[in-house]
Amino acid sequence: NNLIVDLCENSSPEKGLCFSDKMFEIQKKLKEYNFKYIYSSEKLKPSNEYFSLVLNTIFNILKESYSDEEKIRKMYPSVYKEFEEWKHSYWNKERTEEYANDPIFDFSDEKQYSKAIILYISGMTDKFAIDTYNKIVGF
Repeated sequence: NNLIVDLCENSSPEKGLCFSDKMFEIQKKLKEYNFKYIYSSEKLKPSNEYFSLVLNTIFNILKESYSDEEKIRKMYPSVYKEFEEWKHSYWNKERTEEYANDPIFDFSDEKQYSKAIILYISGMTDKFAIDTYNKIVGF
């Protein structure tokens, strides 16, 4: 609560988002503590390896759909369908009122397609990513 109150009190449209010097130092110490005792903990190494496998597998399967969409659609129908539904919000096509925002990705460009996959994965909850991975490796 104190960090949020301080952020609100010290920020402005002109300065941007700012902490007071005192809260900035507290936030830095908190971040250092988290990295030392949580994020870099040996205890988390197995889960980090697992999530690396989960996320990279999802990325690689969806990336393969760029060059062989039909194969991925057949092998992983629900995984591809979920990605396809998400893609329609960011597609380089004429917008309807429902999707009035400007196109974000040109899916005819492989690099932009890859960036779209990264955005898609970054929006996944842990549970959704694990469920997606299990759909990929399951029969």
